Amino acid sequence: MAGNPMYVRQFVETFLWGVYTTIFVFTLYILFTRPRSRTHKVLFGATILMYCIASVHVFLAAKLGDMSNLPTSLDQVSFPLLVKLGGNSVLVMRYLPPVSFIFGDGIVAWRAWVICGKSLRILIVPGLLLLATAAIVLANLVTGLSNSSPRNFALYITSVALTLANNILLTSLIGLCVWTRRRHGVVSIANIKVGKDRTGAALLLLFESGALYCILWIGHLVAEAIVQPGTDHPLGNMYLVLDGVVPQMVGLYPTAVIALAALQRAHYESQEYDSSPQITLKLDTPGSPRATVQTFAASESVTNISAHPA
Repeated sequence: MAGNPMYVRQFVETFLWGVYTTIFVFTLYILFTRPRSRTHKVLFGATILMYCIASVHVFLAAKLGDMSNLPTSLDQVSFPLLVKLGGNSVLVMRYLPPVSFIFGDGIVAWRAWVICGKSLRILIVPGLLLLATAAIVLANLVTGLSNSSPRNFALYITSVALTLANNILLTSLIGLCVWTRRRHGVVSIANIKVGKDRTGAALLLLFESGALYCILWIGHLVAEAIVQPGTDHPLGNMYLVLDGVVPQMVGLYPTAVIALAALQRAHYESQEYDSSPQITLKLDTPGSPRATVQTFAASESVTNISAHPA
């Protein structure tokens, strides 16, 4: 019994849900302590919705855990048998997690847009991919729940492929920012130019976590395309575990992106930057009874800077 892949799946998903819960609470705390802008409200709502979807999935998976005694895995037995044994719980487990694809991709697209200077051109291709993903996911959701039928393979695999393509594109854009930073020594985030240390580390962490997230999607896409339900495929166990991992990671990663963005914003605001595009230096010239004021154009805004020669 202990070696049953269903127990491995349930253990891995529960562990990830615990990690997700920790990041979720931390993210909510950060959002609560920041100014309530329209963006914060949207992020707050998306964060709660994605967490609720992941929580419902892990709880229903635990409820249906007795199905692990079946000779085949949960996703390989016939769908009518699953519905008969689990009722609406099986339908919710199958069709609810893909809804998080839409919100997760939107959050990552928003972060890439901010990092890349808030240029609308950045969002053209990701926006089209996001709209296509939303249309496919909603079509699969409506048809599946209305007919109480197995999820449409073509629709689901298309939604996974679109999400993968979008995340590869967005991660590449963030990686370009990392490369630009390393080349020029500075990168503009939210129209504020900062030094090397914390910004570079945060961008690198975001890029690396995005790359790992894309690898997860590639593995899930390959397993979905290759493994046929009801067959003894060598990748069957990997498919089963990934089917439990994806509902958690599709919410965990975007939530971590929000937390990282909020922490970066708090660091920038603590540096006392203002919106002035100039730096004013007061220079005391020898022999002059009055200080000479000179204004220099600058790409970085800093307040309260006074230079006095020794």
